[in-house]
Amino acid sequence: MDTDDAGYRPMGIAMGPDGSLYISESEHGKIWRVMYKGDKKNFGKDQLRSMEDRKKLPHIKTPDEIKDDLTPLRAEAGSVLYNKYCGACHMANGKGDGSRFPPIAGSEWVKGDQKRLIDVVLSGLSGPIEVNGKTYDGVMPPVDYLEDEEIAQILTYIRKEFGDNSPPVGSYYVKEGRYYARKKKEALKGGM
Repeated sequence: MDTDDAGYRPMGIAMGPDGSLYISESEHGKIWRVMYKGDKKNFGKDQLRSMEDRKKLPHIKTPDEIKDDLTPLRAEAGSVLYNKYCGACHMANGKGDGSRFPPIAGSEWVKGDQKRLIDVVLSGLSGPIEVNGKTYDGVMPPVDYLEDEEIAQILTYIRKEFGDNSPPVGSYYVKEGRYYARKKKEALKGGM
């Protein structure tokens, strides 16, 4: 029921030159290869018809692009988390307080590269930054104590609500961002 409980999360699919299907997953980096092991020489119309009939079973369906899109559920969960962890500074409407805390609504920080946005959340941000043409000089502490999925939900919510419906953020990108943020932190410590 909860994606955090999943042992594996199939995410991508590709077809190899021999017709095999390759399915990747985002939790452990596993790739499955699916290939036909039956008698290829005797595969004909009857076998194909049987496969087509199997597709009509009630538990097998082609996903509906609208009804099966889980982004709204992720954004809804992100709304609750945003208001809990981010809303006090950036306000419920994402417009900031106009002086100390910058707006995120309509911001190039939200609409732009999701890797940069993930890094801001995981590493924090300090010093003067420009947001929507105005300079802000403050500190945003890292929010790296949240789980990858929670961060993905928050960022999906703000990109949907405050980023002109920008694409969602997957937890696998947050996981990757966490790795690079840790490496950057280690490099800074080693340089001091």
